Amino acid sequence: MKKNIHYFLIPLIILLLIEFFSFIIITFYPILFNLPHKNNFLVRDFTEKVDDKRIVTMKKNLKLNNIKDYSNANLVYSIYTDHIGARIPRNDSNFKNNSKIFLFLGDSVPFGMYKDAEESFPYIFSISNTNYKIINGAVPAYALPQAIARFDLEFSKIKNIKYIYLQIFDPVSQYALYQGNWSQTDSWAFTQIKMLEVCKVFKNNQFNFINKMNTFKIIAKIKSKFNYCSIKPINNESDQSYLSHIKEQIDELIKINKNIKARLIIAPVVVSPESTKTLNKSYTHALNLINNYLEDRSRQKNEFIFFDSRKFLDSEEDFIDQAHLSIIGAKKVANYLNKVINNLN
Repeated sequence: MKKNIHYFLIPLIILLLIEFFSFIIITFYPILFNLPHKNNFLVRDFTEKVDDKRIVTMKKNLKLNNIKDYSNANLVYSIYTDHIGARIPRNDSNFKNNSKIFLFLGDSVPFGMYKDAEESFPYIFSISNTNYKIINGAVPAYALPQAIARFDLEFSKIKNIKYIYLQIFDPVSQYALYQGNWSQTDSWAFTQIKMLEVCKVFKNNQFNFINKMNTFKIIAKIKSKFNYCSIKPINNESDQSYLSHIKEQIDELIKINKNIKARLIIAPVVVSPESTKTLNKSYTHALNLINNYLEDRSRQKNEFIFFDSRKFLDSEEDFIDQAHLSIIGAKKVANYLNKVINNLN
């Protein structure tokens, strides 16, 4: 009888020890496996959690200096925000309270991630357009629904908005990653939770309580790292869902803007020339679907201007990584945008 108890207790003790150490790893060293301990992956020093579609938003009246990117220690930058949580340069002389407003929405590209605000294209654009008050309302890691929700909740009541510029990357990366498993609620905010779900050890929902154990979360993460997850391939149904999602968000943007009557400018998803060569099929497919949709809709309905930055962001010097702009690329965007606005005026 004692031997039988030992056979039961020893594996149980080993399992509990493994679970304990897994808990320690996830709680205190989540970056080792890029695992979420709490639902706060987008909550950084410059953002704060909110309980709505934005998920996070920028902190207000912020002054952060000497920020270092964890993936590249050579990238050191600052982030300053004003009283409405818009990004501003240290010296906001070009961001004066002029009557006409030019609002920038989107993710880390218009935000100017990994660079000081002075090297972002909204700021460079402001230098030649001092008759506009520039509001950089972009937030790093925002997806399309978040950018539009921020416009609605934080900026739509601002008077005299004349232009709205929107540029995002997601849902491209999420659709490329999850393919047939993609859903319209996916975004960078929940990418780790989504990956744990796709790569969970036990597919039967009756065993979800086991999948939620820290040990099995780590196993799921290891599976995702080595591509051992069961991901459905892209299909017609998933394409239709993806395009429907994009359409619904653009419809929402146009609806919110109905009373504001600002000129809408939407840019495509752009990646560096080198990255274009190395993208896998699902990534290329997701990128082409959204860009083709935006370009076709702008031609057919004339609801917004399609600012096709793919035509001039054609050099590796324009980028510092796959999608973020160098000072050279930022100047190009600002100069071409300036030409578009001059032609409209």
